Amino acid sequence: MNAEEMLKAYRANANELKSKIRRKEKQLEEAKDRQVRFGETYDNRVNQLKKELLNLNTEIHRLDDETYGIIEALPNPNAQKVLQLRYIEGKPWKDIGNTMFYSIRWTQKLHRQAMQQLKMNERQKKGGRQHEERSSDLGEIHDYN
Repeated sequence: MNAEEMLKAYRANANELKSKIRRKEKQLEEAKDRQVRFGETYDNRVNQLKKELLNLNTEIHRLDDETYGIIEALPNPNAQKVLQLRYIEGKPWKDIGNTMFYSIRWTQKLHRQAMQQLKMNERQKKGGRQHEERSSDLGEIHDYN
């Protein structure tokens, strides 16, 4: 998966995870409320929901770290900000422009430039890996003369 696909997938996955987190938090509050109102023991359910919430929060933090890693690889801080606002915060172009005091067209241009830079970074990484692989292959050649 390339960086652009990962950013777009992040946005979809993060929204889904945040939605699940909200549902689990609501279920947890309801279980706690039942426990208090009716004196029923919901300890197992409460603990299960807490565990599920922890797992969901861990997953979203992992996704955040991966996504920030991609974004922070860009040399232009304005391009970083555009990607952060667009993919992490899920803001529409108009809001991004207002936040950064740019026109919508300029923020979209920064976005295109950022995506081009990410593609170039990927090509350089692949090129570096291929060079390393060729170098290591050459290192395995033995001269028995």
